[in-house]
This record gives sequence, C-alpha cells and structure tokens, in this order.
Amino acid sequence: MRGGLVLVSVDPSSNRWRFFALAIEPQGSAARLVVRWGRLGTDGRRDEHHFASMADAEAERARLLALRARRGYVVADERALARARRALGAYRAAHRAPAQLAFPAAAGF
Repeated sequence: MRGGLVLVSVDPSSNRWRFFALAIEPQGSAARLVVRWGRLGTDGRRDEHHFASMADAEAERARLLALRARRGYVVADERALARARRALGAYRAAHRAPAQLAFPAAAGF
C-alpha cells in the first residue's frame, strides 16, 4: 500500500470523534484509492475509487486531504490516535447514566 494516511477530528465538547483514512494501492498501471471514515472506535465505512493512473489517484488523494483539512481534520500518528481512543472511552464512561452503571452490579457481573 502506498500513501496510507489517517486523519482525526476530535472535539469532546461537541461529542465529535471521527477518523478519515486514505490509502493508494497500485494495480499495474492503474491505481485504487481506498477511503475509510467514521467514528473512532468503530470500523467505519469504506469506499474505493479506481483510476487509470497513479497520478490521477494521487491528485484525488490531495483533493480529499485538502477538503478534510478545511473541516478541521489533522494528521494522526499512532500515538495521537491511541490518545483519542482513550479520551473517547473516558468520555463515554463519564457520560453514562447512573442506571447504566448500576446494571452490571445488579445483574451479578
């Protein structure tokens, strides 16, 4: 895979925990751009775009990166992505209803 990149957009105050991943896969003289997006902690959705040349795929990748940058996404390395996932877990735990927290104890878990 060539050109694999993950972007994240995290804003706990608005409950925003998103990722956007791009990868270019060569297929002979053609190329395929694989796009994944969704909420952190999920598999998200996936889409594929097929191009006649690698240059066309890289141009579309650049266009999508610029679009996501305008929407507040930033490049995430593995450490930043792991931090965002931990923050999401803490956010979810802090915002559970008391009944949700009491259920496992009441059910004998």
